[in-house]
Amino acid sequence: MRRIDRLWKILTSGSFSLTGKRDLLRVLLSRRDKIKSLFPIRLPAGKAFVDGQNAAADFQVLAQVFLDEVYGKLEFQDRIVIDVGAHKGYFAAYALISGAKAVLSYEPEVVNFSCLARFAGSAKLHGQAIQISQAAVSDTDGEVALYLSPESWAHSILQGQGLSPKNSLRVRSYSLASILRKAEKEFLGRELILKIDAEGVECPLLLNTPAECFAAVKEVVFEYHVFSGCDLRIILDRLQSLGFEYVASIRDADLHHFRSSANASIGTIKHKL
Repeated sequence: MRRIDRLWKILTSGSFSLTGKRDLLRVLLSRRDKIKSLFPIRLPAGKAFVDGQNAAADFQVLAQVFLDEVYGKLEFQDRIVIDVGAHKGYFAAYALISGAKAVLSYEPEVVNFSCLARFAGSAKLHGQAIQISQAAVSDTDGEVALYLSPESWAHSILQGQGLSPKNSLRVRSYSLASILRKAEKEFLGRELILKIDAEGVECPLLLNTPAECFAAVKEVVFEYHVFSGCDLRIILDRLQSLGFEYVASIRDADLHHFRSSANASIGTIKHKL
């Protein structure tokens, strides 16, 4: 999207106050400068942060969430959100602003997690409920290798796509099964939303997690990556077998949204590939 289009979206967005728009414009105008500083973005749920050295990538993620509103069809009100691949907390902020009861965020990379932690601290001062874990999410509990990318959103526990073992580290990993069980137990009776943006790990997460773990999950949204190791259709079929229906209206071709068939709205269709 051209800079002038992004500028217009910022100025007309209802997601930001006047001060928040000013913060975002500062990032937009400085995103190529590689500044060794953090840019605060003032939001109704607290302050989110953009890393000046990775401002272009961070701005792209933030813009997708708040300006393009790619998660705008999720029904957040009073639900518990499981945020896998939390990055710097932009989706978490959007979920809280949109009425989520609480957000549980998982992010393994150090700089991203540092910004996520800053946001979480600010959000709690605003009365928001957010739990954060510096950990990857896989289909097993333990440790995994995290392969680091020059782009803040592209770190992955899958090797490939130009990611080198020479630029990796060992990180804590929780299984999606243990996370869902813990959330269901801690927030007894609450409905869950599962969001996954984990650079290719969507296949083992959505295919290997036992069916009973999805009992409290009412919506699933995930980003599919062609290097993930499985065909997209296999994931879609698995989710449909679990009682979810594909939501047609999504604003990002790589983002896929499913809703429990018991709660599915009229605007859902069978997937077509």
